[in-house]
Amino acid sequence: MIQLNRTLLFSLLFITPTLSYAKDSLETVLARMKPETAIAIAYQEKRSMGLLADDLNASGYFYVSPPETMLKEQLTPDAEIMGAVGKQLYYYKVDDKQRYQMQMNDSMPMNLHITAFNGLMNGDLAALESVYHIEFNTDDKQWTITLTAKDYDEEEEEQPLKVIMQGLAEKPANNLVIIEADGDSTELSLKPECTGKTAQELMNSKLKILTGQP
Repeated sequence: MIQLNRTLLFSLLFITPTLSYAKDSLETVLARMKPETAIAIAYQEKRSMGLLADDLNASGYFYVSPPETMLKEQLTPDAEIMGAVGKQLYYYKVDDKQRYQMQMNDSMPMNLHITAFNGLMNGDLAALESVYHIEFNTDDKQWTITLTAKDYDEEEEEQPLKVIMQGLAEKPANNLVIIEADGDSTELSLKPECTGKTAQELMNSKLKILTGQP
């Protein structure tokens, strides 16, 4: 459940319809990060885990509606919906109709993920810099933001959590890589599907299923 929530939070950080230009700075990219309207994004996901010989592949849609609602609908290989509404996290397994709910707080192991989510969605550079080393690169072809966690357990020979977001010049993000401390990684390819009223209606229907509303 925690791993699913981490993937959800990071995935949703980077799918808003933000314009980034080749000569942008980190500050101008962050300033454009917050969505102004609902948006739906198609995704293809590849997850590499050290304990598994083969990669795990998945596909589906993300839905974001400002100011605080985000959903991830996985269609393959298994149908499931997960989401964050404010500080509430939800998960629904379609096949067995099981629902789970938990509240986010600062003591959770995924606090680094939450800080990244809040900082990027609100353009809060100070919050990001408090826990991440931030690197921004751009050229005439693409832009890249790399977040590397400052706090990690060197005695356990862990690597710092790392998040790499990329987009073509003058385009929104189209690729996201999350590298966990244990070396497991998730890569997502992103493609905008629809925005505005259509996206909001789709999202509302998924939200009712997720939370069990009539």
